[in-house]
Amino acid sequence: MRTSVTPETPAKSRRVHEYGKSWSPSLPRRDIALVVHRMHCGTSDEDVQAEIRRRCEKAAIPARLVPSCLDYAVLVHRAQQAVWLMFR
Repeated sequence: MRTSVTPETPAKSRRVHEYGKSWSPSLPRRDIALVVHRMHCGTSDEDVQAEIRRRCEKAAIPARLVPSCLDYAVLVHRAQQAVWLMFR
């Protein structure tokens, strides 16, 4: 009986699809959503981005993920505004 041993390829990290985009699995999506949902839906996008950037720096998020964090925060903020407009 002959068995061949093949090296296993490392599992590729699966990207997460949410809000019509694919996101890195290492992106702290729940944390960002929690912070954004606690903000007023009338807050400007710049203020949301400034808060998320400050928290990313404080949490030592890698610099390559910060732009994705900011994009995700704005999308969550827009979704929150859309929900508010539905019940207005």
